[in-house]
Amino acid sequence: MKVEQQRSPRYGPLHDGRINGFCLVSLDSDFTSLAARLRREGAKVYGFGEKKTPGGFQRACDRFISLENLLPQKN
Repeated sequence: MKVEQQRSPRYGPLHDGRINGFCLVSLDSDFTSLAARLRREGAKVYGFGEKKTPGGFQRACDRFISLENLLPQKN
């Protein structure tokens, strides 16, 4: 007997047009699967972290912004 996984209906802010993007801040890869899932669902994902943040998380985001680029340069 084959058991099929039932998918939950699509509802909520992501699917009714109220939210179209997410900002995830991480210094490790904990949110990589979340970023990938949100992108599969059609949301834009912007990741923020240090330059040393794992590449998997960086690639899972539509755009990754290094926090070092947001800080003023030291003279």
